[in-house]
Amino acid sequence: MGKINLNFNSDFSGKVVSERSGYTFNISKEEAFPYELAIAGLVSCFYSTFMDVAVKKRLEWEAVDIEADWSKQVLNTPTFLKKAHLKINVKVIKGKITAFDKSFELAAKYCSLYQTFSKVGEVSWEASYTNDDA
Repeated sequence: MGKINLNFNSDFSGKVVSERSGYTFNISKEEAFPYELAIAGLVSCFYSTFMDVAVKKRLEWEAVDIEADWSKQVLNTPTFLKKAHLKINVKVIKGKITAFDKSFELAAKYCSLYQTFSKVGEVSWEASYTNDDA
């Protein structure tokens, strides 16, 4: 089980502290904003789930870059996620593109945050690959 502590003052300046690692970061209108943190959590969970699947398939990659574009519906309170789209670029070392695509499909299916966010908004992904041998 994980635990974090958050402390805020009256102008929405806050600090997050991870009990596990001691890592801290700030939340405010000038720094990390809640939706940025939520989308970062979504992307991290999606990538972690992809890794679990891809390692079992013996795929190898040098790097994965993920750009997340998102928007929220702000007509009413509370606001909701409207759309999140993950643009993924993989620098492949070893493995077929179809196997990487299938690994991302399974990540979308089994990542708990991807599934949770999909209940309130549209979540999608697309992948591109670089490597002469892929």
